[in-house]
Amino acid sequence: MFRVVLQDGKLWKNCIETISSLITEGVFTFGSNGVRMMAMDPSQIAMVDLELLPGVFEEYDVKEEAPICVDLEEMKKRLASLRPNDKLELSYSDNRLTLRMVGTSKTSFTMNTLEPRKSSLTNPALQCSATVRLLADTLKDSLSKAKIVADNVTLEADQESFQISATGSTGDVHIRIGREDEALIDIDVKENAKAIFPLNYLSDMAKASSISKTVTIHLKNDHPLELDFTLGEERGKLSFLLAPRLESR
Repeated sequence: MFRVVLQDGKLWKNCIETISSLITEGVFTFGSNGVRMMAMDPSQIAMVDLELLPGVFEEYDVKEEAPICVDLEEMKKRLASLRPNDKLELSYSDNRLTLRMVGTSKTSFTMNTLEPRKSSLTNPALQCSATVRLLADTLKDSLSKAKIVADNVTLEADQESFQISATGSTGDVHIRIGREDEALIDIDVKENAKAIFPLNYLSDMAKASSISKTVTIHLKNDHPLELDFTLGEERGKLSFLLAPRLESR
């Protein structure tokens, strides 16, 4: 059993809307150190890792660790009723999750939980040769531009810039975000990095710009990509891993 309250209910709503673009159900573990959810997408090329620390909650009452599995689409439907300034209370008892929205009125939805699947999923420690931190909206907008011409996108990082490019049957697009640009907050490149990724997955991940102003990109030649959307100190983060699309040599 547990009961937690978010002053900013939109945070949970935006997390669920982003995650549900990639996976259909998730096991959320409510414990003494916060809430954690890790899952692979059905195709096994993308991974989601959500961590919300107790500091993000106005109230956090968790008696004992409680893993609950929910249908994310069903949760998203209920959260569509949440108004911008509503508080959100989540409570769990007798295999039922209650979502209570408190604003100018009070609305309570219940959800039946699913049987959790056994999983030994862990977040692998990826090696990267380039780390780039930029405005999250810039990444989202750049991927939208790339999607106009292609289904895959090339990400590159060198000492001076981060670049996004795509080539399709009707043309191409190239976006350069350099040290001189306001959108690039920090760049640390030990070795130039370049890899190709499916745009549909990356675009879904970039929706996390709704919960974080910045994104940290970890990149290495033809290796999986890691995106970290940090919520702030003592609040948590939403991270993604994505396998590259390897071109035949």
